[in-house]
Amino acid sequence: MLFWHDIKSKYGTLRLSASATEEIQGVLYRYEILSMGYCWKCGKPARYVTSGWVEYLCEDCFKSRLVF
Repeated sequence: MLFWHDIKSKYGTLRLSASATEEIQGVLYRYEILSMGYCWKCGKPARYVTSGWVEYLCEDCFKSRLVF
């Protein structure tokens, strides 16, 4: 059985909080770790991590945030 408590983003990664079996908790943790490898804006593979407010970004989204 699975009961969701919270789904959010924290430190640039997906955070999943639920009451579940250890096996399901392991799956949720795996997806939290995997979320570090993808751009939060478009879903492409992430190549950059910003500092301060942490965001994992692909090259295109990172370049769009730069101010020249």
